[in-house]
Amino acid sequence: MSLTEFPKLSGKVPILKILYLSNNKLKGRVPTWLHKMDSLSALSLSHNMLTTPMDQFSRNYQLTILDLSFNLLTGSISSSICNASSMESLFLPHNKLTGIIPQCLVNLPYLQVLDLQMNKLYGTLPSTFSRNNRLSTLNLNDNQLEGILPESLSNCTLLEVLNLGNNQIEDTFPHWLQKLPYLKVLVLRANKFHGLIASFKTNHGFPSLIVFDISSNDFSGPIPKAYIQNFEAM
Repeated sequence: MSLTEFPKLSGKVPILKILYLSNNKLKGRVPTWLHKMDSLSALSLSHNMLTTPMDQFSRNYQLTILDLSFNLLTGSISSSICNASSMESLFLPHNKLTGIIPQCLVNLPYLQVLDLQMNKLYGTLPSTFSRNNRLSTLNLNDNQLEGILPESLSNCTLLEVLNLGNNQIEDTFPHWLQKLPYLKVLVLRANKFHGLIASFKTNHGFPSLIVFDISSNDFSGPIPKAYIQNFEAM
Protein backbone atom coordinates (compact mmCIF):
# COMPACT_ATOMS: atom_id res chain seq x y z
CA MET A 1 0.00 0.00 0.00
CA SER A 2 1.39 3.41 -0.99
CA LEU A 3 0.77 6.84 0.49
CA THR A 4 -1.02 9.20 -1.87
CA GLU A 5 -0.87 12.29 0.35
CA PHE A 6 1.08 13.62 3.29
CA PRO A 7 -0.37 13.25 6.78
CA LYS A 8 -2.39 16.26 7.87
CA LEU A 9 -0.97 17.77 11.03
CA SER A 10 -2.25 20.63 13.11
CA GLY A 11 -0.74 22.12 16.19
CA LYS A 12 2.67 20.98 17.35
CA VAL A 13 4.99 19.55 14.70
CA PRO A 14 6.50 16.17 15.66
CA ILE A 15 10.14 16.02 16.68
CA LEU A 16 11.85 13.77 14.16
CA LYS A 17 15.45 13.50 13.05
CA ILE A 18 14.92 11.15 10.09
CA LEU A 19 11.92 10.98 7.74
CA TYR A 20 11.80 8.58 4.79
CA LEU A 21 8.69 8.63 2.59
CA SER A 22 10.26 7.23 -0.57
CA ASN A 23 8.57 4.98 -3.11
CA ASN A 24 5.04 6.23 -2.64
CA LYS A 25 2.56 8.13 -4.79
CA LEU A 26 2.85 11.53 -3.17
CA LYS A 27 1.93 14.39 -5.50
CA GLY A 28 2.19 18.15 -5.62
CA ARG A 29 3.95 20.17 -2.95
CA VAL A 30 5.18 19.13 0.44
CA PRO A 31 3.15 20.49 3.37
CA THR A 32 4.19 23.56 5.33
CA TRP A 33 4.60 21.62 8.55
CA LEU A 34 7.51 19.67 7.08
CA HIS A 35 9.52 22.86 6.68
CA LYS A 36 8.93 23.67 10.35
CA MET A 37 10.61 20.51 11.61
CA ASP A 38 13.72 22.07 13.11
CA SER A 39 15.04 18.73 14.34
CA LEU A 40 15.00 17.02 10.92
CA SER A 41 18.47 16.09 9.68
CA ALA A 42 17.68 13.48 6.98
CA LEU A 43 14.77 13.65 4.53
CA SER A 44 14.06 11.26 1.67
CA LEU A 45 11.07 11.80 -0.61
CA SER A 46 12.49 10.00 -3.64
CA HIS A 47 10.41 8.07 -6.16
CA ASN A 48 7.22 10.10 -5.83
CA MET A 49 5.50 12.69 -8.04
CA LEU A 50 6.38 15.88 -6.21
CA THR A 51 6.50 19.30 -7.87
CA THR A 52 7.67 21.38 -4.90
CA PRO A 53 10.00 24.28 -5.82
CA MET A 54 13.53 23.65 -4.61
CA ASP A 55 13.72 26.91 -2.66
CA GLN A 56 11.09 25.57 -0.25
CA PHE A 57 13.73 23.29 1.22
CA SER A 58 16.04 26.17 2.06
CA ARG A 59 13.98 26.59 5.22
CA ASN A 60 15.30 23.28 6.53
CA TYR A 61 18.65 24.73 7.58
CA GLN A 62 19.62 21.71 9.65
CA LEU A 63 19.38 19.07 6.89
CA THR A 64 22.46 16.95 6.28
CA ILE A 65 20.83 14.54 3.80
CA LEU A 66 18.18 15.50 1.23
CA ASP A 67 16.99 13.00 -1.36
CA LEU A 68 14.39 14.20 -3.87
CA SER A 69 15.44 11.93 -6.72
CA PHE A 70 12.92 10.54 -9.21
CA ASN A 71 10.24 13.20 -8.86
CA LEU A 72 8.78 15.89 -11.12
CA LEU A 73 10.67 18.89 -9.77
CA THR A 74 10.91 21.81 -12.19
CA GLY A 75 12.48 25.25 -12.13
CA SER A 76 15.99 26.13 -11.07
CA ILE A 77 18.09 25.20 -8.07
CA SER A 78 17.96 28.33 -5.95
CA SER A 79 21.13 29.42 -4.20
CA SER A 80 19.01 29.54 -1.05
CA ILE A 81 19.51 25.77 -0.78
CA CYS A 82 22.99 26.68 0.43
CA ASN A 83 21.40 27.95 3.64
CA ALA A 84 21.55 24.30 4.67
CA SER A 85 25.23 24.76 5.41
CA SER A 86 25.58 21.35 7.10
CA MET A 87 24.45 19.45 3.99
CA GLU A 88 26.48 16.28 3.40
CA SER A 89 24.50 14.55 0.63
CA LEU A 90 22.17 16.12 -1.94
CA PHE A 91 20.36 13.84 -4.37
CA LEU A 92 18.27 15.51 -7.11
CA PRO A 93 18.65 13.15 -10.10
CA HIS A 94 15.88 12.23 -12.53
CA ASN A 95 13.84 15.42 -12.29
CA LYS A 96 13.18 18.29 -14.70
CA LEU A 97 15.35 20.94 -13.11
CA THR A 98 16.67 23.72 -15.32
CA GLY A 99 19.00 26.69 -14.92
CA ILE A 100 22.58 26.86 -13.74
CA ILE A 101 24.30 25.11 -10.85
CA PRO A 102 24.73 27.65 -8.03
CA GLN A 103 28.38 28.37 -7.23
CA CYS A 104 27.70 28.14 -3.50
CA LEU A 105 26.49 24.56 -3.85
CA VAL A 106 29.92 23.08 -4.58
CA ASN A 107 31.45 25.11 -1.78
CA LEU A 108 29.26 23.83 1.04
CA PRO A 109 31.86 22.89 3.66
CA TYR A 110 30.53 19.43 4.52
CA LEU A 111 29.09 18.33 1.16
CA GLN A 112 30.32 14.87 0.16
CA VAL A 113 27.80 13.74 -2.47
CA LEU A 114 26.21 15.94 -5.14
CA ASP A 115 24.04 14.06 -7.62
CA LEU A 116 22.24 16.17 -10.22
CA GLN A 117 22.19 13.72 -13.11
CA MET A 118 19.33 13.38 -15.57
CA ASN A 119 17.99 16.92 -15.44
CA LYS A 120 18.04 19.86 -17.87
CA LEU A 121 20.69 21.99 -16.20
CA TYR A 122 22.66 24.27 -18.50
CA GLY A 123 25.48 26.79 -18.43
CA THR A 124 29.00 26.02 -17.28
CA LEU A 125 30.24 24.14 -14.27
CA PRO A 126 30.81 26.31 -11.20
CA SER A 127 34.14 28.04 -11.74
CA THR A 128 35.56 27.67 -8.25
CA PHE A 129 35.78 24.51 -6.17
CA SER A 130 37.19 25.58 -2.83
CA ARG A 131 40.26 24.07 -1.24
CA ASN A 132 39.67 21.52 1.52
CA ASN A 133 36.18 20.69 0.27
CA ARG A 134 34.86 17.21 1.08
CA LEU A 135 33.30 16.17 -2.23
CA SER A 136 33.67 12.46 -2.90
CA THR A 137 30.98 12.08 -5.60
CA LEU A 138 30.04 14.61 -8.28
CA ASN A 139 27.50 13.29 -10.77
CA LEU A 140 26.28 15.74 -13.41
CA ASN A 141 25.59 13.14 -16.11
CA ASP A 142 22.98 13.82 -18.79
CA ASN A 143 22.36 17.54 -18.57
CA GLN A 144 23.11 20.38 -21.00
CA LEU A 145 26.31 21.72 -19.45
CA GLU A 146 28.88 23.38 -21.70
CA GLY A 147 32.13 25.30 -21.59
CA ILE A 148 35.38 23.95 -20.16
CA LEU A 149 36.29 22.12 -16.98
CA PRO A 150 37.51 24.41 -14.21
CA GLU A 151 40.97 23.39 -13.01
CA SER A 152 39.81 24.11 -9.48
CA LEU A 153 38.24 20.63 -9.66
CA SER A 154 41.71 19.47 -8.67
CA ASN A 155 40.99 20.99 -5.25
CA CYS A 156 38.54 18.13 -4.68
CA THR A 157 41.26 15.93 -3.24
CA LEU A 158 38.77 13.42 -1.77
CA LEU A 159 36.91 12.93 -5.05
CA GLU A 160 36.24 9.28 -5.96
CA VAL A 161 33.53 9.57 -8.63
CA LEU A 162 33.36 12.23 -11.35
CA ASN A 163 30.63 11.69 -13.93
CA LEU A 164 30.22 14.45 -16.52
CA GLY A 165 28.93 12.24 -19.33
CA ASN A 166 26.27 13.23 -21.86
CA ASN A 167 26.71 16.98 -21.76
CA GLN A 168 28.17 19.54 -24.20
CA ILE A 169 31.48 20.25 -22.48
CA GLU A 170 34.13 21.35 -24.99
CA ASP A 171 37.69 21.03 -23.75
CA THR A 172 40.92 19.09 -24.07
CA PHE A 173 41.70 16.09 -21.88
CA PRO A 174 41.97 17.20 -18.21
CA HIS A 175 45.42 15.81 -17.38
CA TRP A 176 45.42 17.74 -14.13
CA LEU A 177 42.86 15.31 -12.69
CA GLN A 178 45.86 13.02 -12.13
CA LYS A 179 46.37 15.02 -8.96
CA LEU A 180 43.32 13.36 -7.39
CA PRO A 181 44.67 10.40 -5.40
CA TYR A 182 41.33 8.67 -4.75
CA LEU A 183 39.61 9.13 -8.11
CA LYS A 184 38.14 5.73 -9.06
CA VAL A 185 35.51 6.60 -11.67
CA LEU A 186 36.02 9.14 -14.45
CA VAL A 187 33.24 9.47 -17.03
CA LEU A 188 33.56 12.09 -19.78
CA ARG A 189 31.61 10.23 -22.47
CA ALA A 190 29.42 11.92 -25.09
CA ASN A 191 30.73 15.46 -24.82
CA LYS A 192 32.85 17.62 -27.14
CA PHE A 193 36.28 16.83 -25.73
CA HIS A 194 39.02 16.87 -28.35
CA GLY A 195 42.74 16.63 -28.99
CA LEU A 196 45.46 14.28 -27.82
CA ILE A 197 45.07 12.27 -24.64
CA ALA A 198 48.81 11.73 -24.27
CA SER A 199 50.99 14.79 -23.74
CA PHE A 200 54.03 16.04 -21.85
CA LYS A 201 51.64 16.55 -18.93
CA THR A 202 51.19 12.80 -18.57
CA ASN A 203 53.02 11.85 -15.40
CA HIS A 204 52.23 8.73 -13.44
CA GLY A 205 48.63 8.21 -14.46
CA PHE A 206 45.66 7.92 -12.16
CA PRO A 207 46.71 5.86 -9.14
CA SER A 208 43.23 4.68 -8.11
CA LEU A 209 41.23 4.79 -11.36
CA ILE A 210 39.26 1.64 -12.23
CA VAL A 211 36.51 2.99 -14.54
CA PHE A 212 37.47 5.26 -17.45
CA ASP A 213 34.84 6.24 -20.05
CA ILE A 214 35.84 8.82 -22.66
CA SER A 215 33.80 7.36 -25.53
CA SER A 216 31.87 9.45 -28.07
CA ASN A 217 34.24 12.41 -28.04
CA ASP A 218 36.83 13.63 -30.55
CA PHE A 219 40.03 12.52 -28.85
CA SER A 220 43.01 11.39 -30.89
CA GLY A 221 46.18 9.43 -30.33
CA PRO A 222 46.93 6.53 -27.99
CA ILE A 223 45.94 6.26 -24.35
CA PRO A 224 49.06 6.41 -22.15
CA LYS A 225 49.88 3.07 -20.54
CA ALA A 226 50.12 4.79 -17.18
CA TYR A 227 46.41 5.58 -17.42
CA ILE A 228 45.24 2.01 -17.84
CA GLN A 229 47.47 0.02 -15.52
CA ASN A 230 44.82 -0.20 -12.78
CA PHE A 231 41.67 -0.24 -14.90
CA GLU A 232 38.84 -2.72 -14.49
CA ALA A 233 36.50 -1.12 -17.04
CA MET A 234 36.80 1.25 -19.98
